[in-house]
This record gives sequence, structure tokens and C-alpha cells, in this order.
Amino acid sequence: MPDPNNTPDLKEFLVQLYSCLEDENNAKQIEVDQSLKIAEQILHERGDILEDQKRMINVMAAHQISGSMSKVEVPLWYTRDQQVHYDNHMVDQIQEKTSSTSTVFQKIPQGFLRISTNVLKNDGSRAINTYIPSYSPVVKTVEQGKTYQGIAFVVNDWYSAAYKPIFIDGKVKGMFYVGVKESLTQIEDHYLNKEHGDIINILSQLFDDNHNDSGSVISELIHLLYTQETKPQSNHILTLGLKQLIILFIQARGKSGHLTQHKDYLLGDRLTFIGQYIRLNLTGNLTIENLAKKIHMSQPNFFRVFKNHYGQTPMEFINRERIQKACELLKIPEKSVTDVCFDVGYNNVSYFIKQFKIYYGFTPNQFKKEMC
Repeated sequence: MPDPNNTPDLKEFLVQLYSCLEDENNAKQIEVDQSLKIAEQILHERGDILEDQKRMINVMAAHQISGSMSKVEVPLWYTRDQQVHYDNHMVDQIQEKTSSTSTVFQKIPQGFLRISTNVLKNDGSRAINTYIPSYSPVVKTVEQGKTYQGIAFVVNDWYSAAYKPIFIDGKVKGMFYVGVKESLTQIEDHYLNKEHGDIINILSQLFDDNHNDSGSVISELIHLLYTQETKPQSNHILTLGLKQLIILFIQARGKSGHLTQHKDYLLGDRLTFIGQYIRLNLTGNLTIENLAKKIHMSQPNFFRVFKNHYGQTPMEFINRERIQKACELLKIPEKSVTDVCFDVGYNNVSYFIKQFKIYYGFTPNQFKKEMC
């Protein structure tokens, strides 16, 4: 770790960075506040949201980070003239008037479900039927009947955002979101240029010392900040800014071949990236060693953080994804059980059948007979 006594520019750099981030954050929050007021006006014009408990909708809800699916049943929502579910006219109208993305959420046991949105997934489609999990700070705030305002991770990027509760019959039954994507332009222009060569060297040393672990780098930078007695009242803005700075630094190093260049990786969400990588490469060599290398972690650290993030070990996650994919393929009449076994990455039919039965309680052949 660099010695703060031998880095005279670091204190000034971090103070300037904090000031820059604070200004950007304040400007973004003003924009979000204005967007929320316009959104509330449009919502008011549409009329109160009501629910019809006699008309239920079955939904396959997807966790916005892990992608894991849950079957849920929700009552139909409507206003005086229109159904709310899957009607994106209102959220698109808000975006046209404010340039903010917006979403209507409905409460489900797992968290809050997007039922109308113009937030997009990586494939460019609307993030309908994805949900924010119940452990999210956003959900915990809204369930208390309060509006959450601040930085939030929305599907695949960081946003300055506001989430306001939707009350039906005096209870929090949903929430409304508006948000503006965080921009890195000003930070990149000011802090990753030749004038800050010493800072780039500090980042390089920190990354090398911490095996490219950005979380450890952020912690050490904040430690350096406090060592030099620069103690802002709140460091959450600084922490986010350092994450952004490190993302840009990773990108710069990646251009020189030091790190993998991948959009999701550059967003700092390595575990989301590795989950998506597994889903897209089920027939690949998905060993702990190879997966850990993909996101520049040691094997023990990768195993630990993966299990904390997904609630499963990497191999449990891989098996689940393979079995779920197998279910899709078994519905194709032309596909045999053996074909499906190899198509999803297993090289032993008996083991595949055993794993399938563990998950579903019956064999792939029994499943195929029911579905085909």
C-alpha cells in the first residue's frame, strides 16, 4: 500500500475528486427531483391506481441481478381508464418530458416487480417482470412508507434515482421510480489524464498489490483519504466516485491488454457478468479456476463472494442453470435425453438424470413425456 506521507498530491487529488463528485451528485439529484414532480403530475392526471383482487395475473418474475425465476400471482392494477400492467404509455410520456427513465413497481413476496418501465436490459428489451429483491435498501425504505432518494443500481447500471411508495387502501402496494444514469465524463476528463500521472501510478500499485480487486482498492483509497485527515461528513458519494474512477482506470488498463474488456465488467459488476457468462457458456470448461480468472480473483475469494452474492456455490449455480436449460430443450420433440445432456454441458447421461431428478423429483424422460 502506498505511504500517504510519500504521496503529497493524494490529499489534494481526493479533496478535488470529492468536490467534483458532490457537485455532480447535487446536480443529478436536482434533475431527479424535477423529474419526480413531473411524474407525480402525470400520475395524478391518470387517476389513482386501483387493484382488482378478482382478476389475477400469473408472472414469471426474474431477479434483476441473478436472473433466477419465481412464479408469482399478482392482482390486476388499473386507473380510471386504463390497465397499468404492461402499458408503457405513461412511463414513456414521463421520459419524453424529463429525459429520466421511469418504472411502476408492484409489491410481491420477493420484492418489487416492474410492471411498466422504460428501463432496458442488456439485450435492449424493456425490463418488464424483473424485480428488485426485498433485501435492497430501496425496498427497505419504501416499505416504511418513505421515499428513497440517492444512488441505486438499476438492472445494469448506476442511477441517481427516486423511489416513491404507491399506497392502495392505506398500504404500500408498490412504488414509482424515476432516475438519471450516472455519468463518468467529467471524472474521466479531469482525473485520468497525463497531469495526474502520479495518481495513475498509485492506482496501478494498488491494483497490483490487491490482485486487481477493485473493492480492496476502494477501501485502501478511503483509508489513505482518512489518514491524510480529509474527512468529509459522508463518504458514500466518494465511495461511488472512486468506484467510477476505478472503472475508468480498468478500462484504460484493458486497452493495454492488462484486463478483460467487457461492458458489464467495466460497470464494476463482476459477479453479474460471471453469472451471465455461465448462462451463455454452459458447455464450456466452467471450473472454479477458469471462472475466477475471468474476473481476476483468487479461487478462495471467488468461491466466497460468489456464494454470498447468489446464495449458492458456483457448481450449484451451474447445475441449476444447466437443468433449467435442459427443461427448455426437452420440450423439443426431436431432442433426445442424450442430446439434451450434452447440449447443456454434461458429459455423463447418468449424472445428468440424477441431477435432474434432484431438482424436479422425476426423470428427464418423465418430464419429456408430460411436455411433448
